[in-house]
Amino acid sequence: TDVIYFWLGDWWNNTCECDECMKVDRYSAHYLNMINSIGDKLEEKGLKRQIVFSTGTNRAWPSKQVKIRHPESMLMMFAPITRVYNESFPDHYRKTEQPPYIHNGYEHPSSVDDNLVHFYAWKQVYHGDAVDFDYHLMWEHILDPGQETIARTAYADIRNFKNLGFNGLISCQLQRNAFPSAIVMTTMAKTLWKRDTDFEQMRRRLYAATFGEEAVDKLCEYFATISAGFDSAVIRDKKPLDKPVFTANLEKALKAMEDIEGYIEANQNKEDPCHNDSWKYLAIHRQLYIMLAKCLLARVKGDMEKSEEYRLQSQHFAFENEDIVQPVLDCMYYAHVTNTRIKFLKDDMQEAINL
Repeated sequence: TDVIYFWLGDWWNNTCECDECMKVDRYSAHYLNMINSIGDKLEEKGLKRQIVFSTGTNRAWPSKQVKIRHPESMLMMFAPITRVYNESFPDHYRKTEQPPYIHNGYEHPSSVDDNLVHFYAWKQVYHGDAVDFDYHLMWEHILDPGQETIARTAYADIRNFKNLGFNGLISCQLQRNAFPSAIVMTTMAKTLWKRDTDFEQMRRRLYAATFGEEAVDKLCEYFATISAGFDSAVIRDKKPLDKPVFTANLEKALKAMEDIEGYIEANQNKEDPCHNDSWKYLAIHRQLYIMLAKCLLARVKGDMEKSEEYRLQSQHFAFENEDIVQPVLDCMYYAHVTNTRIKFLKDDMQEAINL
């Protein structure tokens, strides 16, 4: 075993406030005391191992009292689980001052900068190995039908790792995530392997391998259009809704999905088994996301009853086709995300429910 993870519970604002526990300056001091005890034992026994410690939630503020004694035996893990994924890591720290520490007063940051400021603070007191534990393919890709927004975010994240002090990526994700293509996984793999990978060239080669060379130009335009139509930060209520802009982009995506039906039908029954399966998935993908687009448009227009009807139709359609799409789409998570992460205009939705 080369690496051993030593994590605390993921929850927040649930830590003891007795007099004894409050003697330390920050909650992370208790964690670092345990980490140091493990480091002492490793050194005592001459074991060459790395212990992974995590810095999220109540541990976002590093202790000023307790320092890590064996940084060579440690690996710091940063997990920005509350970030938005239509915004990538910058190539430098634009924000370096943490908000004031309040015991059991942690508030989830949404923006990339508000997340990274906590990693920056830890990097000032710890200079060992560090990794980004991230969630590009956990939830957000389900709200990005072309997956190109997520792919470009991952691409920029990884290219900027070096300047920020990350030495790699651990992707916390669904395994079935290639619906409609494996663009995000391919981006991660290629860019981690070669930092100066050309995104456009990689994208075109992937679509050629997946669907066939003759479809590349058409699908590059199509996937870009439908990704642009679904602004996940707005959908999740993480940034303000500009109704005219959001509506125009979503209607453009909806039209693209409606217009491409004949092209997809003409490419069914390919001889190449990979191409054949990919077009089969894309036919189902188009229908599924038309329903979701109509769900979101109805919500913007204030018809919450119709919005709910389309959302349930899309989930039912996913499960109806689960035997076909299950290698590339996690239908349970599709239902979970569309149940829990469509949050914009939530007050209007609640009012409609009450009525």
